[in-house]
Amino acid sequence: MTYHVTAVVDKPEYLNPETDTRNVADEFKGMGTEIIRMSMQTRRVPAVNVAMNLTHDFNKASVLRSHEAHAFKEFVLVNKVNEQDPTNPAGVKKFNKRGTVGMNVYANLRHTTDWAGLFAEYRDEGYTIFAVDNIESYKPKSIDEAVMPVKSVFVYGEEGLGLSNEIIEACDEMIYIPQFGIPRSLNIAQAASIVMYEYARQNKEAYQALY
Repeated sequence: MTYHVTAVVDKPEYLNPETDTRNVADEFKGMGTEIIRMSMQTRRVPAVNVAMNLTHDFNKASVLRSHEAHAFKEFVLVNKVNEQDPTNPAGVKKFNKRGTVGMNVYANLRHTTDWAGLFAEYRDEGYTIFAVDNIESYKPKSIDEAVMPVKSVFVYGEEGLGLSNEIIEACDEMIYIPQFGIPRSLNIAQAASIVMYEYARQNKEAYQALY
């Protein structure tokens, strides 16, 4: 697989723990970006977030920030086909990075247009694929009732559009976040953060084994 890695030239002040203002844990203060990124490769749980990236909205960047906080294995953006370069499997890699607060330089980020091929790959690796949505006809399970294996993939739709029926039916199960107020749904950043927290709660041993 190919990850999209952002090349970074570290500012001198970042290489001194006393002057490093990056949003990184204290143990990483003063370390170069690539050193941090590589050191995390053995400290990630085998879980994946997949987001439909047709509108390139800001919230997907915030998902990536929480994704890194939960040390997930990889983050995948399913992009539109690039009409200027239709054979490029990554598609249109437009991505609003501001909300990542710099976390995009550490993440194992993948771009693809082929969600079906992606799902087949994860199934071959023994993953369970969850559609995150609240469509009653699919009889979704509440996240606190669903069993989230350590090898889980969580799939999120577009803001306002959700997931297509084709993608939902290709998933193993639909899960939803119980709500008690006015909004029908949360934005993708809020929803993903809650789902990741529940995954971490259910898989404490997997995290403990990393340290």
